[in-house]
Amino acid sequence: MANVQKEHGYTKVANSILDALCHIRIPGEAYQVLNVILRQTYGYNQRSAMITLDKFAIMTGLKKSNVIRAIKKLVEMNLIIKKDNLRYQKREQPLSKKIKSIVELKDTIKDTSKDNSELCATIIEYLNNKAQRHFDYHNKAHAKFIIARHQEGATIQLMKDVIDYKVWDWKTKHEKNGTIPSNDMSEYLRPSTLFNATKFANYVEATIRNKMQIEARKTNKSKYEKQQMNAQAKEEKIREESWSEVNKEINELKKKHGKSWFLHYNKEQK
Repeated sequence: MANVQKEHGYTKVANSILDALCHIRIPGEAYQVLNVILRQTYGYNQRSAMITLDKFAIMTGLKKSNVIRAIKKLVEMNLIIKKDNLRYQKREQPLSKKIKSIVELKDTIKDTSKDNSELCATIIEYLNNKAQRHFDYHNKAHAKFIIARHQEGATIQLMKDVIDYKVWDWKTKHEKNGTIPSNDMSEYLRPSTLFNATKFANYVEATIRNKMQIEARKTNKSKYEKQQMNAQAKEEKIREESWSEVNKEINELKKKHGKSWFLHYNKEQK
């Protein structure tokens, strides 16, 4: 990096794009790949570029499989448009170093600060109403967790579902039963816990499992309704079958979609 002055070459990127990217949390590998795209497009005064996996790998130092994953992430985040070269697509060849992708920055990249403010207001207000709390959505310490999970693909409805389930799990069910839990978790009904990077996926899975089990129990209850069994045996059979069905469905989703399986749950239910 001996020649770092502007006269040795530079990339002209609109301030609006840089301003918008400041508000977007991009994972490391995806960020590296995005920089390559910026360099290969705006660096040559063009909106799109045909970039090989070899080129990405050389410029980033990443393995090609990691590059493919990073490109997929940028597409999911609605930051770029990727089109495979039709000449190779017709041969039905797998994605490899031979295939070039036309990569284009999306026109929809914009300053998301207003959208993020509305997002945080919606989620914080919902949490306050459900948990009887008084969090301030202007607080950046709360907002960063909500924005990060939303950028990873979590919808507003999914975050509301998680709030509903955890409020019930940590607060409402104990109040209804008149029990005092040995470990009171209601104090953790806060953005930094509910939308924590390492915990959120577990909360989502628990939320979806609960929702699926309620539906499975309804189905299995009607199936066993007319069978001659005592109430306890019938309840045990319904619980056992419902748990087995839910586990099977979630495992299939995980196998098909990996860590982001919960983003596809509602789509596959339709």
